[in-house]
Amino acid sequence: MHTPLLYKDKPLFAIDIGHSTVKVVQLQRDKTGIRVIGYGYADFDPSAVEKGVITKPDLLVKALKPLLKQVVIGELTTDRAVVAIPTAHIFTRVITLPTIENTDLETAVELEADQYVPLPAEEVHLDYTVTSESTDEHPETMVLMVAAPKKIVASYIDLLDQLDLEVYAMEPSLFAIMRAVNHARANSSPKVVIDFGSESSDLAIYDGNVQLTSTITTGGMHISRQIAETLNIEAHQAEDIMSRVGIKKSKWQEQLAPALAPILSRLADEVQKMLRYHHDHTNFDQPIEEIVIVGGGANLPGLSDFLAHLTGLAVSTCDPWQNLNIAPLQPPHQLETTLYTTAVGLALKEMES
Repeated sequence: MHTPLLYKDKPLFAIDIGHSTVKVVQLQRDKTGIRVIGYGYADFDPSAVEKGVITKPDLLVKALKPLLKQVVIGELTTDRAVVAIPTAHIFTRVITLPTIENTDLETAVELEADQYVPLPAEEVHLDYTVTSESTDEHPETMVLMVAAPKKIVASYIDLLDQLDLEVYAMEPSLFAIMRAVNHARANSSPKVVIDFGSESSDLAIYDGNVQLTSTITTGGMHISRQIAETLNIEAHQAEDIMSRVGIKKSKWQEQLAPALAPILSRLADEVQKMLRYHHDHTNFDQPIEEIVIVGGGANLPGLSDFLAHLTGLAVSTCDPWQNLNIAPLQPPHQLETTLYTTAVGLALKEMES
């Protein structure tokens, strides 16, 4: 095949569809490093998505069309998109297999999927990647398996078709987050990463590879609802209290602390469970000493201190814009930085090629 000497592959931009906001980011490598050339977000009616499936694409089209052309800060220079599929609605599992030939690996993963994926094989797209090769000392192969329901994937493809966009790739949102954390922190020490979202929280143990994943139905929406119920106030007032004071000390603490503790304790309990499993089922000797929180709820006041107290680990947030050159564009508001973690991680996929 003839390859033109001056051929340049088409760039891409990232689309991250959350509970009620859609984010876009485009990056470009230049002599200064990696530069942000366009980004932005738009709100949409959350009824557009049900259990990960885009059931009302017209509502997302209505939000995305002006975002892509007018609302975006900077510009998007391509119609080729990489899209995040919500981790909460797909099936991921790190599996340990005995040393086998590469030709038999796919069959072995399919057999494992039959055990762990609660859907018929014909209803999912199955993929996997080897995260740890077998050695003489540890004659096992670690494989990260992903199974995405076909109806979710099809609904995303349909949306992009309606927007006249080309699909470059789809990947679980958690994988994009790991890429963003890795780029921002440049630190290979093992850590627990928590994507604290609106409806749920995705967790992973990450040491350069994803070693363990989990999802729990604890998110900002549950905290907001509990605040509204406890204080007998309107939803918008609860949202305001959550964003301003969160779970820090405040005049409402005596009422809110006992009401919110069970919700947030589930998050801490899941971290402890993952740490125990990782300790008992892996050969990795370096201890996990850090939790990194990302996502739209990462800036919840008091969350870091609460998790640090219950887990005994250092807790911090990750700024996905770190190590990116955003000038001369206006940077996002401080409270919005973590909102873009998944989109930035998706956009960084282009830098891998």
